[in-house]
Amino acid sequence: MAISVDGHALRLAISGSYPWRDEVEITVESVPPIAHTRALRLPEWCSAPETSLNGELVNCEPRKGYLHIRRTWRQGDRVKLWLPMQVRRAYGHPQIRNLAGKVAIQRGSLIYCLEEADNGTELHNVWLHAESRFSVIEGTGLFRGNPSLASPSALAPAPLSNGVCSFDPEELRSAQGRRLPLESITFEVDLQNEPS
Repeated sequence: MAISVDGHALRLAISGSYPWRDEVEITVESVPPIAHTRALRLPEWCSAPETSLNGELVNCEPRKGYLHIRRTWRQGDRVKLWLPMQVRRAYGHPQIRNLAGKVAIQRGSLIYCLEEADNGTELHNVWLHAESRFSVIEGTGLFRGNPSLASPSALAPAPLSNGVCSFDPEELRSAQGRRLPLESITFEVDLQNEPS
């Protein structure tokens, strides 16, 4: 990509497999040196981002969600950005009827969903235990080479014809699970000039 800076083109090559993996590398490809401030977006979901410049850790305070690096950029300069991706739960607002009692599973900027192909057709009956832990596993099929998530969950049995459930309600209460919504959202790296 090329960014116009005072009539010059600051050429950057961005590599890495974000948003699947936690590392992004930005290499300067411009031949003439260019003085400029780069603002790297630090997403709110990442509690411990790290940045290095040419192999040295960058120690400066982020401002308004960005890490600002002011310097004269030269060909071959390398910025590495690590965004450790913890799996976390994003709960729907309890006063919005369609979201109440639901939880989405997020890792980095990705929201994960359950698919019928992997989990069967009764997805609305899947409950996730409150204390469930997640494992990052290698994806298969379309997601080969990219991480997927695995976690123990419970499948509540379907009600009998008279609407009564065929399991002990205490068992369901002890699970303290939440149903997972079936949505998938992705976001791209936000790399821009210094925000105003």
